[in-house]
Amino acid sequence: MEEVKSAGVTTVVDNNFSKEGLRSSWGISFLVESFSDDKKHSVLMDTCSSFKDFLSNASKLGLDPSVIEAVLISHWHGDHCSALSHDSSLLEPQTPVYFRSEKFLARVSIFF
Repeated sequence: MEEVKSAGVTTVVDNNFSKEGLRSSWGISFLVESFSDDKKHSVLMDTCSSFKDFLSNASKLGLDPSVIEAVLISHWHGDHCSALSHDSSLLEPQTPVYFRSEKFLARVSIFF
């Protein structure tokens, strides 16, 4: 495993944004990035409820969804995963989606 030199979290959507120009929406979505000497890894945690707001904010933040290597859904409430079916159309095929079931962390590949 490669050592991570730094990490960052960017809020893509929140229900109470204070940054001018970004849309607020019911729910939450974060881009989690880690950096090593020569690599950057990106994981999307949760997708919020509004694909329109996610897409608008991602664009304004300069986020390229094609670089997202995996999606992690914290739990199956609409404010955390409702935009998943739309967001997945922006991701590379075979991007894994991880979610917590009652007994374990599961991985699925979703094709829309």
